[in-house]
Amino acid sequence: IGAALLIYGLAMICFRMAMELSGSFESPAWPAYWTFLSVAVGTGIFVNLNYVSIHMFYRDRLMETFLPDLESAREGKTGPAHAANKVVLNDVLAPEKPVAPYQLINANVVLVNSDTPRRRLRGGDSFVLTPYYCGSSATGWRPTGSIIKGRFTLPTAMAISGAAANPNAGSGGVGLTRDRAISLLMALLNLRLGYWVPNPRRGCRWFSPNHFIPGLMQAFGRHREDACYIELSDGGHFDNLALYELVRRRVKLIILCDGAADPNFSFADLNTVRRRIAADFGARIKFVPGCDPEQLIPRRLKEAAPDDAGYAVDADMAEWGFLIGNIEYSDKSTGTLIYIKTTMVDTLPFGVKAYKGAHHDFPDQTTADQFFGEEQFDAYRELGCHLGERMIDEIKLDQILDNVTRSGSWPVEVLKKIAQRA
Repeated sequence: IGAALLIYGLAMICFRMAMELSGSFESPAWPAYWTFLSVAVGTGIFVNLNYVSIHMFYRDRLMETFLPDLESAREGKTGPAHAANKVVLNDVLAPEKPVAPYQLINANVVLVNSDTPRRRLRGGDSFVLTPYYCGSSATGWRPTGSIIKGRFTLPTAMAISGAAANPNAGSGGVGLTRDRAISLLMALLNLRLGYWVPNPRRGCRWFSPNHFIPGLMQAFGRHREDACYIELSDGGHFDNLALYELVRRRVKLIILCDGAADPNFSFADLNTVRRRIAADFGARIKFVPGCDPEQLIPRRLKEAAPDDAGYAVDADMAEWGFLIGNIEYSDKSTGTLIYIKTTMVDTLPFGVKAYKGAHHDFPDQTTADQFFGEEQFDAYRELGCHLGERMIDEIKLDQILDNVTRSGSWPVEVLKKIAQRA
């Protein structure tokens, strides 16, 4: 309805201009103009901006896929996820009975008009959504139960964390959608997956986000820390690996999965967050000697005759699917980073190699493809499962996990053994 009214209004304006230029316009239809203006103002004030964007459509599809009703999952059917839609984020964990895991759902708060040069250059700040508190360094934090009057649901938080297509935001703070002209066009066409929430610093607002506030205010550069409403987008717009908030908490053992499309193995996401945790927290990542990122890059492992090239034919293989590094925190404490990346290794099961033989860009197919078929989905699932199992087996993770979490460092003899094997 909104799109139809917009097109109709533009057509009326064009018609009016044409009649004025031709000199054949006799009397303006003022009652019709005032009627449509009243409708526009009324809908602009009372329509929730979050409900008329594609965010809700995107959220519902994610919810049906990853948080389905139990009966639907058992029967292999798809449909509305009624149960998940009732799960409020601050009810996921009860404060009186805290249990693991504690969800850190990462988002980005868009701050392209910030007075702080660093935030303006990055395009935002890390905004974390948790069962107890939500917020960022830029906006402060507030109890989750007081955000959106206690109606902040788990599916909404999940969809925000994956809201990649959004004006004024791009992967790691860069990209085509950071361009002001393109962002303005996306905003006018309402092509946004992001979500507007009251600024934690200013508390809950009595009115919902509408086309005037904050919608119209975007055009006047109000993506700032002190705005009454802030826009949240994909956590990857700040840190695509979700490492930033873990380093903030000085976690002793971090297992990091990098599934981004990176056909050139530029490690752009890792490099971006490495710079930001060093600048903001004074933390440094140093990979174990002999366990360098080059080990993850597929290459021809051995010179072989064409009939002995291995399967899939002409497919290069990496030596390893994971790396181990040490994190040096600013307080002199240390942590361990296990970095797993989607790459081809020789020990993969037949199904994954068969899919690679038919699709040469696997496992770095474009993320613009949001509609995985069964074969494609299973290929990525099997790849991740195999790399994870191999990592657990080769570094004996199940045996030394207790030692790592207690001491905060990796046993020296294990590091030496891994370096020698590499």
